[in-house]
Amino acid sequence: MTDYQVDAALEALGRSYQREKTGCEPVLPKNELAQAVYQAVKLTCDWRLGRERVVDEEGQPLNVEPLAVDEIQACLKRIRKSVSYWNKQSGTTGYLDYIKKFVR
Repeated sequence: MTDYQVDAALEALGRSYQREKTGCEPVLPKNELAQAVYQAVKLTCDWRLGRERVVDEEGQPLNVEPLAVDEIQACLKRIRKSVSYWNKQSGTTGYLDYIKKFVR
């Protein structure tokens, strides 16, 4: 996987939420890896929107104050800027290498 697939997934997800506002169908990335990223990030976004239920390791629900779609779109845009920055700094997997220390 490269930063390109991550960026394609984030871009498609942002457009999907925009299209949702007008009642249009979501936009899915064409690449299989980007689709996997899209689905994983969408689950997290939908949880933050109050649409999905997520539980911790002990089965307890993780409750958060729901965000608005516009806030999610702003977050996706900011993450895309980070992808671009780290890609330019460190090459095709710069962003993925950078975020390794933040995810399990």
